Amino acid sequence: KTTHLPFFYDYEDFKGEKDFRNYFLTKSLATGSGQCNSLPALYLSLAEGLGAKTYLSFAPQHSFIKYPDNQGNIHSYEPTSNWKISDKWYQDNMFISPKAKANGIYLDTLNSQQVVANSMLDLAFGYMTKYGAADETFIKDCINSSMQYFPKKITSMRTLFTAAYLLDS
Repeated sequence: KTTHLPFFYDYEDFKGEKDFRNYFLTKSLATGSGQCNSLPALYLSLAEGLGAKTYLSFAPQHSFIKYPDNQGNIHSYEPTSNWKISDKWYQDNMFISPKAKANGIYLDTLNSQQVVANSMLDLAFGYMTKYGAADETFIKDCINSSMQYFPKKITSMRTLFTAAYLLDS
């Protein structure tokens, strides 16, 4: 018999400022703890492995899971707190404008290609955080390769920051 303790929120270094690896799924698998980037990625991976339909979704500087019920209605699940939260709550408390939601910037469901593309953006951001713009070509390649999957969308504030910093320099 195999058991696993519940995953829990990492209050010590949730921004990954001391150790950027805290931002990634591998850290959550190793320690059982995570934050709003690593826990949704972990739950998404586990659900995919079980054959359950789930999606990654974004709010400002935040990610979470969406899933359909048996009637096809989409619900939001917050892995960081184990709560089911409505889009209205995210809009009201995270100040998401109706236009941002309508344009698919926030509260949308990402397909698997967009999840991989967002991981490339995370990789570029992590590299930049650790090394600065030491290898600008690598960072630009990550951004350019991933942005083709988001033609009219901004996946997160990291994307804005990274793109503005590198592409305008």
